[in-house]
Amino acid sequence: MSEGLKQPDVGASRTLALRKVIDSHGEAPSGSRTLYLHRSVHTRADGVDEHVIAGVHVVFQAGHGNGLHEAFHVPRDQTIDAADPTVATRANRISCGTLEVVGELSLPECEVAIYARRVKFRDQGHINTTPLARSTERAADFDPLARKGGADGAAGRHAGGFTLYVGGTEAPSDEKVMRFVGRGGNGQAAGLGKDGASGTSMRTVSAV
Repeated sequence: MSEGLKQPDVGASRTLALRKVIDSHGEAPSGSRTLYLHRSVHTRADGVDEHVIAGVHVVFQAGHGNGLHEAFHVPRDQTIDAADPTVATRANRISCGTLEVVGELSLPECEVAIYARRVKFRDQGHINTTPLARSTERAADFDPLARKGGADGAAGRHAGGFTLYVGGTEAPSDEKVMRFVGRGGNGQAAGLGKDGASGTSMRTVSAV
């Protein structure tokens, strides 16, 4: 072989090619991207539809690109009809590395199960399963036309329960708020019954 010819450095060429391939991928997508998010729903043996959310970093925040807050959050100013107390979501199971809750996540009467290494709360973040208030505070009164007595008040509704398998939680130290809230609802007042019969007026007797 002529001394004027130089053999290529194969090792250096491979290293350069490998570096170009790695650089072309850029940074890994954030764990909160919908790329890592999976949603499904199935009917349990007890007939309840359970929504399942799985991901790396699951975020519940109004306006977030994953749309989870808008899909499940129920504003607390809504009311429930005592005659047809339909609940938006009966059961919700969340499995992830990190669950982040920003502000209130309102899930009235919903069973919430969380399987996560860490739960992070921000901006007064908390999960509230307390039932909504009823649209009517009192049951129907006596109906003289239908000759129907005043109705009994409806019983207070149960809050949704929590099942937590969590490695740890993270929250601002200056926030004083309960992170998991589930208060049972108030019972409904009974309707008014039929007025009693009028009494007999008595004659006035003057003192002697």
